[in-house]
Amino acid sequence: FRTIEDIHYIMTLSNKRPSSQLMATYYHKLTQLFLISENYLFHAYAYKAFYFLSKEKNKSLSKQDSKIMASCVLLAAMSIPLQNSKAGRTITEEGMQRDKNRRMAQLLGFDINPHRKSIIKELIDNGILESVFDEVKQLYLI
Repeated sequence: FRTIEDIHYIMTLSNKRPSSQLMATYYHKLTQLFLISENYLFHAYAYKAFYFLSKEKNKSLSKQDSKIMASCVLLAAMSIPLQNSKAGRTITEEGMQRDKNRRMAQLLGFDINPHRKSIIKELIDNGILESVFDEVKQLYLI
């Protein structure tokens, strides 16, 4: 969390906007970081940002690679646990986690109130089902 705050602070200090390639690398590294830390919500959001940035800016991205990435994004979103509350958590702890998620989302430029339902809806609204492998689409439709 502190590292992301530090990076956000450095980027806001800079007068120059980071290049698309740098931002793609940043989001790709975030996907790895959030997966390792088992933060599946932000793993999916970082993967979504990486995918859409790559799709828009990477002219050498093949259709096959794009399809693989789109499938990974949808699978990452579908892998977010259905229930965010854990047994034994107090209301205060859940409120603190919700505030922490909002702060993290704000720093990363994601949805201000991130949750599983909103990222899946956004992906579907952006037509990701047309870009994924048929098996992934079928899995989503179950």
